[in-house]
Amino acid sequence: MTIAKRLIILLAVPLVALLGLALFTRLQLLRIEARSRFVAESRIVALATLGNLSRHFAELRVNIRSYLLATDDATRKSARAAFEEDDAEVNRLLQEYADRLVLNSRDQRLLEEYRSLSREWTAGARQVIALFDAGRRDEAVDLLNRRVTALGFELSKVSNEWIDSDEESARSAGRESVRVIERFQWQIFFANSAAFLITGVLGFLTYRRIVGPIQALDGSVRDIAAGDYARPVPFVAASDETGGLARSIEVLKYGAATTDQQRWVKSNVSRLTGELQAAQSLAEFGQPLVSGVL
Repeated sequence: MTIAKRLIILLAVPLVALLGLALFTRLQLLRIEARSRFVAESRIVALATLGNLSRHFAELRVNIRSYLLATDDATRKSARAAFEEDDAEVNRLLQEYADRLVLNSRDQRLLEEYRSLSREWTAGARQVIALFDAGRRDEAVDLLNRRVTALGFELSKVSNEWIDSDEESARSAGRESVRVIERFQWQIFFANSAAFLITGVLGFLTYRRIVGPIQALDGSVRDIAAGDYARPVPFVAASDETGGLARSIEVLKYGAATTDQQRWVKSNVSRLTGELQAAQSLAEFGQPLVSGVL
């Protein structure tokens, strides 16, 4: 593998890791956002709706008793108007819950039970009003204290169960959000660690594959510069840029060695020629000649 490819891989791996971490983080944040949105926009709203139902139902009970205890027509009329207003608000809240806040079959069952009991209670309350208006006060009070009050207790029981159910759903969703966040923290930690480890290993291998050969080739160049041609040039068999550089250095070494040999020959020939030209006898001519040749 060439040095260029190694450097590209060394650069690409962190970039790919960063891209993967970014996508993974985005997906996990979307999941956390969905759970948080579910808690905020569904279960909290559901609990608020149930709280309003309980409040308006309590006001209905107050209104019916205020109607019966009113001492004048104006007070009675005001109590009746408040009763009708709260009854309409209860029906609206029930419809709102049915349209967008039902979570599961238990939620649906409690909604239907509450709706059925509230209709029955409202019908009983209207019958109490009708008896009272007809002058049958005792019958109206008896109906209120018996049947209507019993229905009110049943409604309160269903309401409490309903509220407990939605509170548990909200707590469960909150716990799931916390678990998702905790898992996300560990997943990010392991992903970052893996990316760091892979990048570190690739960097170390790339360093060894590039810096080590370059340092060895630098030593070869220094040996050649010092006139040491005996040591072989390393990595001449490598197929990457290091091999090409090593083969170029080897050619340089052979060229330098040849040049050095030629320089030595020329230098010695010049010296020997001078010594021979200075000879005055055969002995003086033969001795330098034999010494220079040997």
